[in-house]
Amino acid sequence: MAKPISKYLDDVQILQFKMQKDAEKILENIDVDKMLEIGVRPYLKSLGQAYLKEHNKEIKKAYKLGEKFADGVERISKKDT
Repeated sequence: MAKPISKYLDDVQILQFKMQKDAEKILENIDVDKMLEIGVRPYLKSLGQAYLKEHNKEIKKAYKLGEKFADGVERISKKDT
């Protein structure tokens, strides 16, 4: 039996919540002095890269969930035609 749409949405929401929580932590801990010392762009780029590295697992999981969801929608639409 296929996974209900609500289950996919629940899984994505859990991933989204975790990533949003960590993004808020980053914003709270920006070191303005260091940012001005090394430059705004390099500083924010390094924070972004660290965030992506930290959440690589969640990003890959969300991608796989999206693929499974799309496959399910495709199967359903083929049945209807």
